[in-house]
Amino acid sequence: MYIEEFITPAMACSGVSIGSVVRKGNVLLCESDDVDIERIMIEFEDEEIAQDFERALENNAARIIIDEDTSLDAAPEELRNEYLLCEAAGNQERLEELHKELWEEYGIHPDKDEPRKTSGIKRIAVMHDTGVSAYGFRGMESALREWMKAHGFPVTDWNLRVC
Repeated sequence: MYIEEFITPAMACSGVSIGSVVRKGNVLLCESDDVDIERIMIEFEDEEIAQDFERALENNAARIIIDEDTSLDAAPEELRNEYLLCEAAGNQERLEELHKELWEEYGIHPDKDEPRKTSGIKRIAVMHDTGVSAYGFRGMESALREWMKAHGFPVTDWNLRVC
């Protein structure tokens, strides 16, 4: 079994060999054969997507692709709040300055409402040689630990990197 493409905001690699996979509803726990990545736990939006991914794994055609968040949600809290206040107050001059700063400094399009592509993934945690990288848990590190524990992921003092 093989994930041929693995791209998330937290990490990216050309492929991951999977030794075994266990699915419980819409959650998959993959044990990796690779040295750098030990385990991948994925929660999909629904069980059908999880089944499709499991079949793709068996056919060595699985892909995990999560686009970088370029919405206002990804902006630093202070800038996001200022942008929203200027928008509510109708301060066009400052809004244009903030728009430029958000784009040039952070790659953020605050007025763009395109949905972020996530391959149907709601949450993902990857245990690797330097800790755990996770998507879908921004600001929720304790929830990540609980989620990991609830799904059989060993919870220790891992270096968590949350997006």
